[in-house]
Amino acid sequence: MSLNKSSRHPSSSAQAETLFVHWVGDTPHWVAVDRQGQVLESGVLESDDNDRQLSCRSARHVVVLFDAALASPLTLDLPPMPANRQAQALQWAAEEFVAGPIEEEHVVAGPRSADGELFALTMARETMGELFASIEHLSPDQLMPDALCLPYQDGQLSLAESHGRVLLRWGRWSFGAFNASTAALMLDQFQALDWVWYGQQAPSASLDETLSGRLSRVGEDRSLLELLIPQAGATEINMLTGPWQPDAAKRWRGEWRWVAGLAFAVCVLATGLVAVEQHLLARQANQLQAEVTETFQSLFPGQRAMGRERELLAREMARLQYGQAAGLMELMGWVGPVIAAQSNLRVESLNYRSGELELSVSAPDVASLDAVGQQLRSRDLEASVQSATLSGQGANGRVIVRRGGS
Repeated sequence: MSLNKSSRHPSSSAQAETLFVHWVGDTPHWVAVDRQGQVLESGVLESDDNDRQLSCRSARHVVVLFDAALASPLTLDLPPMPANRQAQALQWAAEEFVAGPIEEEHVVAGPRSADGELFALTMARETMGELFASIEHLSPDQLMPDALCLPYQDGQLSLAESHGRVLLRWGRWSFGAFNASTAALMLDQFQALDWVWYGQQAPSASLDETLSGRLSRVGEDRSLLELLIPQAGATEINMLTGPWQPDAAKRWRGEWRWVAGLAFAVCVLATGLVAVEQHLLARQANQLQAEVTETFQSLFPGQRAMGRERELLAREMARLQYGQAAGLMELMGWVGPVIAAQSNLRVESLNYRSGELELSVSAPDVASLDAVGQQLRSRDLEASVQSATLSGQGANGRVIVRRGGS
């Protein structure tokens, strides 16, 4: 294909932002626009085996509009989900709307409706392969049906004609391309809508009688492709997915693989540094623990060091008035070793009043609580387990301890 420029839009020195190509018929039209959507150049593509590239391929993006008769719009009741899961579920959600085997269909997700339904397009994979082979030399970034890009408003039927096809759009995701006789038959069901005809090309003679007196015309001084561009730029659909993804996406994926590899290497290095730091902290913690144990033994000779009970004991001693802690220390001298010997027990709180020590203890089961009571009683202490309850996390209860005979 070679480029034939139109004299209507003189060449501009500004770089084209997007090249739109209407790939229908033997002479597809193209329009190059800048970032503001202003037309820089336009023309047609003519057959030329010696030139397989567009001179306007310097555009940052290439968008191709194809014959809407090749694809079918779908509205699917598919809940939101991650992109990878949606890609797997999409084809099977569309199965009931497809006549042939779903494995032979190329299904692509689009935007969602206000009600959360998922819009999609489906096309035979064989047809998609043939279409892509014909436009691959353009290095397209986006591919979508032309009728979907007709301007549209609620309560309106949008129409246009291109290469013997009549393009219709009567809803946000309701559109198609038909021959003139089929289009004339379809118009009967849209009597309640306002009919608007777009583009320079007037309705063919076969539609004159049907459209007579009903039609408003828009953009008679502009090509159809120019009128399709605004909607094409805002449409969230791209048939170039899977094996037909655009070159830019492939390059992007390759670049991100390199970034992901680098990130993985950084994570490995960071993990190694964290492991070294944890080892050093563990050594320091062990040293501090040894110092704490040594201090505890100097304060309470012959008593086994306890865990969280030490914190609770210090708190309770601080609460008691001078002289009232003597009985507490004596009781803890007996109770502490019993509690510390049970690795599956945890003291949640303790309270000392009038010679009676009350421990709030959690254990795997009620039997473990009863075993603590029995061990304390074997040491000539009065011990009882009260308010024992069982939950999904284990058992909780109060252990009441007194000196024997007090």
